[in-house]
Amino acid sequence: MLPVPKRSRARLWLAWAARSPVALALGLGLAAALLYLSRRSISLDDFDSVSFALALRDFNLFVQQPQPPGFPVYIALGRALFWLHADPRWALVTLSALGGGVAVAATFGIGYLLSGGRRAAGLCAALLLGLIPIFWLSSEKALSDVPALAALLVAILLLLVARQRAAALWPALAGLASGLSLGFRPQNVLALLPFALALALALARCRRWRGLAALAASGLAGVALWLVPVVEISLGPSLYLQLLRIQGRHVWQTDSLFAAGPLSLGRLHARLSGVLALLVQQSSGLTLPARFAGPLQLALALALLGGLGLLLYAERRRPLVWLTAAWLALGLAQYALLESLDSPRLMLLFVPALVLLVSLALARLPGRALGPLLVALSLLLLVAGWGPASILATQQTPPMQAAGYLRAHYSPSDTLLLAAGSFRHLHYALPNYSIYYGYYLDRDKLAADLDGGRFRQVVVVDPESFTSVDDLLGVGGRYLPTGDRVFARDPRAHSQHSRVDVVILTRADLVRPESSSLSPAQPR
Repeated sequence: MLPVPKRSRARLWLAWAARSPVALALGLGLAAALLYLSRRSISLDDFDSVSFALALRDFNLFVQQPQPPGFPVYIALGRALFWLHADPRWALVTLSALGGGVAVAATFGIGYLLSGGRRAAGLCAALLLGLIPIFWLSSEKALSDVPALAALLVAILLLLVARQRAAALWPALAGLASGLSLGFRPQNVLALLPFALALALALARCRRWRGLAALAASGLAGVALWLVPVVEISLGPSLYLQLLRIQGRHVWQTDSLFAAGPLSLGRLHARLSGVLALLVQQSSGLTLPARFAGPLQLALALALLGGLGLLLYAERRRPLVWLTAAWLALGLAQYALLESLDSPRLMLLFVPALVLLVSLALARLPGRALGPLLVALSLLLLVAGWGPASILATQQTPPMQAAGYLRAHYSPSDTLLLAAGSFRHLHYALPNYSIYYGYYLDRDKLAADLDGGRFRQVVVVDPESFTSVDDLLGVGGRYLPTGDRVFARDPRAHSQHSRVDVVILTRADLVRPESSSLSPAQPR
């Protein structure tokens, strides 16, 4: 047998890789991970990002490090990377980038199985998910959303594979992955539920009792692996449940649609319109013009519903497509009814389902039309996401900009800080400063600190969160405003904390009358 030349071997390998679904999935996942790693955020972009960073050093639900339920599997993986490189930000943004690659690879696999083995459907789904701004940007931030989504997609992929394999090993792997994925974000249970129930019913219908037992046992084991340690750290089940109730009450009273009172059609319409506008903006980088927002939203909603109806009719003999539609409906309902619209990243729970359904429809196009269309869509999304991603990679979030300014110009020995939304960032970046949290303010302790005359200046961060700074401080003219600063960043990179205002008040006996005004700060 004659030896195969190296060039021919390379061509054979590439030809095999192009035909192999596994190779395509891994290649797409690797390319996505490299993209996200190259654009990782240089900052802790969100309030929750700081909570996660603090949790890598000290996991404590009682001080919201992180908030309940604790995200224990996410924190465990973050700590593994933190052990490699002792920088919480690096560990968390690296975990998000790697999770983004895993999610893209898993999405290809899910699309491939949903379509009955069409590589075009998997390719469309992987490319669209990997490049839409909401997913791309979240894959570069120190947040749990993308790692949790990656775990969810891997679990769904294994649940789909287990339907096709006779060995009990696959239901066991699917159950374990499902249980562990809830340790990233328990809210993922609604997306998992349709696929887990469908697999359980299929196993029971085929009398594969060993597989059904393996699914249930491994699922419970996966949950126990993270739940038992967290309950123990929280000093028992009763205290852990109390923490969950407090967090749930907070979400219900501040974030959900029901926070403002009884539900009405007007509020429901406004909420759904807000969700649709956010979905368009976060998925394409485009903002609907205010003048045409209503008609455009209605047209888009009708187009989505009509397209979904046609797709479900065309794929009516594929129950997996109906399961994906159930995932979309449950995830959309959870976000629209219970989550804060100020956190668009939380819609990532249902975005892959929408992308998969769109990709199934696109995959029905002829190859000559699908190829150019997919290239055009990919280029448009690449252009839309590159600018905000570059901002993340080069500019600090405004609370961190403010912290850097305060560190450079004011001494911790004689400066008191008062903050609201920026509190976590300041607490993390300025551990040696006296910092008060405006939303849970101990007025008596603050008054005692101010009465001592120790502080030359009081710096109020996020003054718009307080009705009256002077009344809040109770300073009675002892401190006078001597400067203000504004720190900002393009909100496309991260909509929250995109602007931070800072007001500096100096002790009255140290201020000349002509300098007592809100002008650019004169640091000591």
